[in-house]
Amino acid sequence: MNSSQYHSVLMGLDRALHAFKAARCEVTPEDRQLVQQLARIRSQVLRAETGLPFSFDPLAPEPADPDTTQVPWQ
Repeated sequence: MNSSQYHSVLMGLDRALHAFKAARCEVTPEDRQLVQQLARIRSQVLRAETGLPFSFDPLAPEPADPDTTQVPWQ
């Protein structure tokens, strides 16, 4: 595929991801998984189009650091 074809695929994936973000309904775990898979595919297409590595935005925040102010034996 050439970069123009990759760009067309990229625009389609952007429209699909935007539709999920604009939805005004409850997002199920299956929906979240599908969005994550689409974001990964988008990242791969973008990398193929440009030749540069791009990461996608994480769907969930990073877990908080454990509380290290408490002593473990109490």
